[in-house]
Amino acid sequence: MAEPHTVPRADDRADEALALTPDLVRDILDAEDAEAVRAKLAPLHAADVADLLERIAPDQRSTVLDAIRGVLDPDILAELDGTVRGEVVEQMAPQELARAVAGLDDDDAAEVVADLDEETRREILARLPQPDRAAVEQALAYDDDTVGRLMQRATVVVPAYWTVGEAIDYLRADASLPDVFFDIFVVDPRHRPVGSLPLSRILRNRRPVGLVEIMDDEPVVLTVSMDQEEAAFLFRQQDLTSAPVVDELDGQEVELPGFVVPLDFEGSRTFEFLLVPFFGACIHVPPPPPNQIVFVKTATGYPLKSLFETVTVTGVISTQAHQIGVGDAGYTMQATLVEPL
Repeated sequence: MAEPHTVPRADDRADEALALTPDLVRDILDAEDAEAVRAKLAPLHAADVADLLERIAPDQRSTVLDAIRGVLDPDILAELDGTVRGEVVEQMAPQELARAVAGLDDDDAAEVVADLDEETRREILARLPQPDRAAVEQALAYDDDTVGRLMQRATVVVPAYWTVGEAIDYLRADASLPDVFFDIFVVDPRHRPVGSLPLSRILRNRRPVGLVEIMDDEPVVLTVSMDQEEAAFLFRQQDLTSAPVVDELDGQEVELPGFVVPLDFEGSRTFEFLLVPFFGACIHVPPPPPNQIVFVKTATGYPLKSLFETVTVTGVISTQAHQIGVGDAGYTMQATLVEPL
């Protein structure tokens, strides 16, 4: 007599479609040693390993973490639920956690660091390479639900006067560019986005063609203070894969108060300085995040009498960043007036 045909349950079919099956979970937990655990985890995506860590008990989680200590894929931290990630982070040495954070995309790194207590956050930031630290600090300066917190700071930007050939040569030669990107943003001399084009369009045009001839000259531009839900709606409505993000202050004439950290003196006058929000910033204490520091240039110079002196600087501000030894400035200003406050 023939056996009745058994229809698989929906849960069984779902498990079969996943890399992390119940049988594999049992095999991982029953593995003889750390090497066997690592071998079974190796084919899995970071999201699957994160799923495993969320499913298992805390003592089992510790065992798995011990097995992958030193070889943990940073993306696992980004995929974890916030509560479980907190437990995982507590079991990581500071140097191990800093190495993992440095391996994440800017937005994921900021999310991980934001959940740390203040003391641990300072320690991890101090251990990060300078460019990574600046990017995370800049992201943390924005509210949780804004585009400024979410945006990727590693983008591909080219000047509007370039040709296709110049752009291709740049993409091939610059090792600092993101590993994966789909769109290229075209900017004017003041670094403001004026167009964008997909990588495929560059590859399909001849080298002498100017980028302005083939770019989309009305790019959707987001602002750092835009709500993430509003940005997500724009991405869905206009089928976007990426979009440039600008600071509302860019190109505006502003008046800012602060303290002066002089960089360039001629006699008693400073012609280049950092404008910082509190006394001692960049000198006696760790520097503020880049979005709280302005690199100021003044043609006439300012006769600084004391570092305790507060000033008001008036001029056109831009989002051009400056990396300086004492602190990284997120803005640049050409001052038209500097006077005591």
